[in-house]
Amino acid sequence: MDIRVLGPFGVFQDGDRLKINPTKMCGLYVAILATTKELRASHTYVAQRLWPDEPPDNLGGRLRQYVGELRRMAPQLVPSRNEQGYCKLAVVRDDVDYLRFLDLLRAAREQKGKAKSETLRAALAEWHGEPLEDITGAGFDADKARLVDSWLTGWNMYLSALVEAGRATETLQEIAEPLA
Repeated sequence: MDIRVLGPFGVFQDGDRLKINPTKMCGLYVAILATTKELRASHTYVAQRLWPDEPPDNLGGRLRQYVGELRRMAPQLVPSRNEQGYCKLAVVRDDVDYLRFLDLLRAAREQKGKAKSETLRAALAEWHGEPLEDITGAGFDADKARLVDSWLTGWNMYLSALVEAGRATETLQEIAEPLA
């Protein structure tokens, strides 16, 4: 399984894109949980993103409906049962580009020299555009800003690692490339 939120949203299995649409509630549900560090969130958290103005009266029922639809489309994506009051994805961290990115940043903090810059380069390679770029709605604005902030952190760490490794020329090239 491969869930992508660092660019256009998509869910892939064995290289094939699953029919989970980012403009439909099931796709939004997956996107919300894929942008959490635990792949899990309270019903309230999910509702604030899906319905920022006012959640539906039967919140738990609506969320169960989306989980049921996801079970029919991609049964391996959601657990057979959720903990009371919570939503969860049944994938591992390595199945989500955002969590791979965070894990690589964490690993790089423990490294030095060339290994550090290579790990940070791999982290930045997880990005394929604006985060959640095909998802609209006020409920996602804060999450998009948080994801962009994490990219800026990774980018700054990468450039600092190049400078620390004495690779100033390469650093200047890296800075100039996006500006060209």
